[in-house]
Amino acid sequence: MLQRQVFGPPPGGRAGVCTSNGVPASKHSELWFKYATDCEARCSALASCTAYQFLQFGTKSGYKMCAIHNSPVTGVLRADGFLCMVKRTTAASASPLTLSVPSAIPPPPPLPPPLPPPPLPPTPSLPPSLPPLPLSPSPSPLPSPPPPPPSLPPPPP
Repeated sequence: MLQRQVFGPPPGGRAGVCTSNGVPASKHSELWFKYATDCEARCSALASCTAYQFLQFGTKSGYKMCAIHNSPVTGVLRADGFLCMVKRTTAASASPLTLSVPSAIPPPPPLPPPLPPPPLPPTPSLPPSLPPLPLSPSPSPLPSPPPPPPSLPPPPP
């Protein structure tokens, strides 16, 4: 049979310092947590923990101390800001959890086909090929010099 841990107040209530036979329980370790539930979880995880005590100093955002007790806690000494909770063990049902699933549930539909790959980026287009440039014509020969002017008769004497 499985055992389940629960926490409850010791005789005398839960608001106060945990005591053992009327005096503050001294065998404990101190930790600093933000919430009492963190303190309870730590105590629950430790087999040697018998109780936890949570203390909040000042405002809600003030310091918070968790005392993990390893000796029997039998009562509470009333004090403001303190919470004392004793670990108790209860029998839990060992029957396994069974789920009934109706057989009328159809199977899930098949998965859709994978998506096609994205298109490739366009290849840069080259300009159309240009016709070859004509070769420059060979230089034309220089024109012939003009004929000499006609001879003039000599001037009279």
